[in-house]
Amino acid sequence: MAGIRIIKAYASYWKNGMNFFDRTSRAGYWWVVLLNAVIGVALLILMFFAISGAGTGSSNPFGMGSGVIIFASWPIVNIIPSAAMTVRRLHDTGRSWLYYLFTFIPIAGSVIIVIFVASETRDPFRNRYGGRPQV
Repeated sequence: MAGIRIIKAYASYWKNGMNFFDRTSRAGYWWVVLLNAVIGVALLILMFFAISGAGTGSSNPFGMGSGVIIFASWPIVNIIPSAAMTVRRLHDTGRSWLYYLFTFIPIAGSVIIVIFVASETRDPFRNRYGGRPQV
């Protein structure tokens, strides 16, 4: 059953990639973080093989440049959906989007945001940011 929740959470992540107004559940947030980390590691491995195989005369379909482009494009593609999901998670904890500005404080800001998004939902049924999150 967890596989279905992961798929629903990830589909919701991309579907609501520009939605900065609703709520995201704690489980939905962390499933997406986990899946994005797995994809990032897979792309890192792909980039490693693309770079190590370049210039060796092997039949590597990827050149060095394509491996770097593939790996570098993943975080860029995820900037806005990730920010939107974090803001929605903050909303679920009863906090304003302004708390997202902590991310611009090096190191300490990231720790603060992780504490906020890991905290419990303030009102599981309804708060000023909307009804109960679906995922």
